[in-house]
Amino acid sequence: MHIRRLSLFLLLIASLWGCKTPPPPPEFVNATANDQKLIELVNWELRGRMAFKSADESFSANMRWQQNGEDLSFKLTNLVGVTLLDMQVTDGRTVLTIDGEEYTGDEPGELIYDVSGWQIPIRAMQRWVKGLALENEYSIRDDKGLLQKIQVNSLRGAWLVDYQQFTQSNSIVLPRQLLITQDPNIEIKLKINRWENQ
Repeated sequence: MHIRRLSLFLLLIASLWGCKTPPPPPEFVNATANDQKLIELVNWELRGRMAFKSADESFSANMRWQQNGEDLSFKLTNLVGVTLLDMQVTDGRTVLTIDGEEYTGDEPGELIYDVSGWQIPIRAMQRWVKGLALENEYSIRDDKGLLQKIQVNSLRGAWLVDYQQFTQSNSIVLPRQLLITQDPNIEIKLKINRWENQ
């Protein structure tokens, strides 16, 4: 009995040891300097979770996103490891695999919507997940220099990006948790567990 308890205790310690909490952002962020680093950050990878909800469907999935310049790999898997969506963008060509079927197109977000009905604005999210707003986008920062909100108008309605937590990776301040919504029904929650950037 004692050996069993000890084994369970050691297993718990090992699991907790493997779950490192991402470092918090600094007390104050030089927004101009950090934005310049974000602009220059074109090769990165993130892993975490994504929850999607619309009027017709909702799901939660593990997310892995690799970005190399304009090329990207975006994959969603459910809790038991089944792939919900696997997308590769190479040299402007998008290949999307859903339910074992392969589809091709030019614009990733439009292809996802046409095939699945899910509105996931991948191209805009390339910037949003980094915490980068364009000059013509309405944005708000807090008194520490951290981005709080971005509002973007589109043909299908306004997107609102709400930044809830930040972390720091290789001296760059990056989002850790954000909520992306489009009235009245689209909601995308992202929780990033790990950033890898060069």
